[in-house]
Amino acid sequence: LGFRCPNPKLTQEEAVLHRIHLRFGDHDRHADSSDCRYFFMCLVTGQPRRAGCGRGKVFDRATGICRLAKDVPECSDYYGSAQAQTSGASQGQATDARILRIQEDISRQFQTGGGIPGRTSQLLTRGKRELYEFADPEGF
Repeated sequence: LGFRCPNPKLTQEEAVLHRIHLRFGDHDRHADSSDCRYFFMCLVTGQPRRAGCGRGKVFDRATGICRLAKDVPECSDYYGSAQAQTSGASQGQATDARILRIQEDISRQFQTGGGIPGRTSQLLTRGKRELYEFADPEGF
């Protein structure tokens, strides 16, 4: 990834023992200096993960969340003209379609719920939450 997290590399047990707390609970977020749309998530264990913003948004290094480009002064021209934002909207629609396909696949996989009553909806809710957190880092 070419990025080094500022927090030390620890095992999960060491992080709990040393009571490591980061801005977003189990991780912190740092801007990718080469692209306004992307950022790095630094896990409590010190491992970096690269993530990105979607649907006309950029990473706001002050708040650590994705916001509309017009609301982040250093990245306000990231998407350029309205024409570029329109094409970004069609990409957003493609992403939405992909998310729907993934949700349908998850639903099919957990239809039986392993024979445990109530387990199916619990697994689906968890899967959808994780899916949306991945697709839209600022939450839903």
